[in-house]
Amino acid sequence: MLGILNSGVVGNTPLTSSNVLLDKDTTNVARPREFDYDNVVEQAMYLFWRQGYQNTSIDDVESATGLTKGSLYKAFKNKRDLFEKCLDLYMVRESYKAIFMHMVDRPLIETFAHMLNLMIESVYNDTKRPCGCLATNVIRELAASDSALAKDASDGLGGMQEAMEFRLTWARDKGEFRQDIDVKALASLMMVTLQGMVVLSTSTKDVASMQRARDLVIGMLKSNTPTCHR
Repeated sequence: MLGILNSGVVGNTPLTSSNVLLDKDTTNVARPREFDYDNVVEQAMYLFWRQGYQNTSIDDVESATGLTKGSLYKAFKNKRDLFEKCLDLYMVRESYKAIFMHMVDRPLIETFAHMLNLMIESVYNDTKRPCGCLATNVIRELAASDSALAKDASDGLGGMQEAMEFRLTWARDKGEFRQDIDVKALASLMMVTLQGMVVLSTSTKDVASMQRARDLVIGMLKSNTPTCHR
């Protein structure tokens, strides 16, 4: 979908996690300025996640990262290029699909409860993780202005249903669930719950409803474990 995070180039020099860019001071003597490339992308990612693509300007990125526009434009072609790097980072590290698969060593019910709790906690303004999903948040606003970028965001969300079916099948085979569970039905239930939480966390922010939905779905998953039928 998108390029590897550190695949950008400044002149003929590949970008690494610690880049040295040349800024000029008032005496026109070039001096090196170092910054952590990955940290800049991370800060910009959270900014786009909170404010949206259209509402985030390069001035905002400049304020959030402490970099000058000159340094930003040396590291990234434009705002769109920066956003693509942010979307890449989100998909491999912060998306709910990434979290779901990264916790593959944990019991499935524990993993899904953790994901729903993250969604609930994101409603509060003092949490580091913004509410909703970066890709979902920007797809609608980009559909009319940049359909290609909107498709990138949409493609990144693909495969979540399949990922849930895979985890459920694996958990069933390990004995976490009964052998006769309907994998597709449970995966659909989990998917709809997750997407509903995304909507609520960015709209009504009804924490009580989100908590009730979490408890109901987790209870339904637990009812399909072997211990509930001994």
